[in-house]
This record gives sequence, structure tokens and C-alpha cells, in this order.
Amino acid sequence: MKKYLFAMLTLVSLTAAAQGKFDIQNFDGFTVHVYQPSDSQTSGSLIVESRSGLVVLEPSKDEAFKDYLERFTKPVVQIPDANAPGTIQNWNGVEMAFRMSLYGASGTDVIVGRSLYYVHNLPSKAHATLQEVSKPEDIDVQLNKVAILLNSNCSKFVDVHGDVYDESLLRFLKKYYGAMKKVYKKSHDAKGFYDAMYYAFPDLKGEDALRQVAQSLY
Repeated sequence: MKKYLFAMLTLVSLTAAAQGKFDIQNFDGFTVHVYQPSDSQTSGSLIVESRSGLVVLEPSKDEAFKDYLERFTKPVVQIPDANAPGTIQNWNGVEMAFRMSLYGASGTDVIVGRSLYYVHNLPSKAHATLQEVSKPEDIDVQLNKVAILLNSNCSKFVDVHGDVYDESLLRFLKKYYGAMKKVYKKSHDAKGFYDAMYYAFPDLKGEDALRQVAQSLY
């Protein structure tokens, strides 16, 4: 009997994991339900809950997301995928500021309630890839992007896959690209650059990506 119960609990856990999960973030006057799909190649979704209703950003087609959304009794508004960057709109009492995608995605970044920044292709805590840095001037570009996010005064940042971060990720990226800028100026070749960056961040993932960046810079 115990083996049967253990097997059933395991099956339930695996089923829930396969359907994705929600990360609930509470703010002043509204709550954001962030859907994280189990498939890392699939985009996440946001449900912004205010007193007057729900606003859905990039609704997922997953059944888990649909079932979760149906639990609410409040009216639902789905924001169109294409909103003009630079516009500020009010949806169900929550301000939505639409921005051009910082990291080159086709979608639009959104600041929700001046508190949460939905960012397409937000870099993770790993070594830079060629998509982020392939020439020397890209280092300053990355630093400027991080500065924009930090200056937004948002406390939470969500990437396109539904992963939620706080300012600590941005502070790390600022430190990382600041170090990269100094290392590039001091290094004479790709090997020297790679060795210096690896020594500065020995526990960071993405060593192969760092090698590719080093070769591209010299």
C-alpha cells in the first residue's frame, strides 16, 4: 500500500511539473501571477490581478494555465501582442508602460504598475554569449541596458520564460560587464581575456560561451 501511495504521489508531482507552475508576486494594489511553463523553449505568461479584474499578457496555450485562469471570477482582459513602444495605458486599474525590447526580441517589454519589468531575453547569471557580446562596443551596450533596468525602479524582473528575478541579478550583470570592460582593455589576446574572466568568475556557468566571446573580441 505504501509503495502504491508513493507511486501515486510521484505521478502527481511529475504531472504538475510537466504542466508548469505559478510564481505569485504581490505589489501595492495588484498581484502578478507569473506562469512558468515546463518547456524552457515556451514563453511564460503574466496574469495581473487588480481589484476590478484581470489582465493577461502573452496568454499560454497550456491547459494548466487555462485551468488556473478559469478559477477567477473577475472579468478578464487580454492585452494584444502588438502595443506601440513608448505608450502608457491603464488596464483594469493597473498602469502598463510599453517599451521597445531591450534585448532585441520581436516582442515588447512591459513595465507593470511601475513595479515589475517584463523583459524578453533577459540575460541569466552566466558568462556572456555571442548573442550578447561579439564585438568590443557590445560591452558598453550591455552596461547601458542594465542601467535602464536598474533606473526603472522596479523591484522584480521577469524574463520571457517566466523566471522571476530581483535587483541582485542586475547588480551582478553590472559587476560582470564592468569587469569585462576592464579585462578587455588590459588583455592582449583571446587567451588572456578568457583566463582573466574565468579567474574573476570561476564558478560561473558558460565556459564554452566565454571562449567564443573571447575569440570574437580579438
